[in-house]
Amino acid sequence: MNLNSESLSWLNELQSFVDDFRQRHPVGDLDDLSDIEDEQRRISGGALIELFEFVQSPDVYDLFPKLEDQPLDQRAFVLACDRPGAAASRDVLDWESDQAIVVLEREWRAWVEAPQCDSDDAFDHHWEVWTTWHQQTEESWDLPSRDGDDFWVHEEGFAVADRAGRGSKHLWRWDDGSFSLEEQSIDEWVSRPDTD
Repeated sequence: MNLNSESLSWLNELQSFVDDFRQRHPVGDLDDLSDIEDEQRRISGGALIELFEFVQSPDVYDLFPKLEDQPLDQRAFVLACDRPGAAASRDVLDWESDQAIVVLEREWRAWVEAPQCDSDDAFDHHWEVWTTWHQQTEESWDLPSRDGDDFWVHEEGFAVADRAGRGSKHLWRWDDGSFSLEEQSIDEWVSRPDTD
């Protein structure tokens, strides 16, 4: 990977912002996850592996021809995630890389919303992957009725260029200390700009 100078500068600004943010809002020990976070870490890790296999395959260029002009290896990589995703990423990513950064979702949101920061909406300097867990279900979803169970949504996806990416929400049920998949891709989207 050889980041172009603009991408490297952009990544250094993001890293500085995240370092300052973490001084005020520590991440906490990623080895000290609750039982539910540890299961989320395991599932997130599997999703990250699948996603990286896809973006490293020739298929990504077939689906997103725009990448011929904006190669992934010339732009910074950002993983925006929650604590379980960050813990999972340690087994999948090189945390010492000077071409990638792992940020918590709240850190990424603060960066994007800060007026002095370049969120790079056009994806000139970066590409991103996200994986987060939450319990925000949609009224339009036909949820199974299960007494005493908690439903969780695993939201994951990527954006490799402007209007080029995909995202999915998967419905999981937490019961008796483990997750079971209720519905794969209960909600999903794909964006591919015209190739003209």
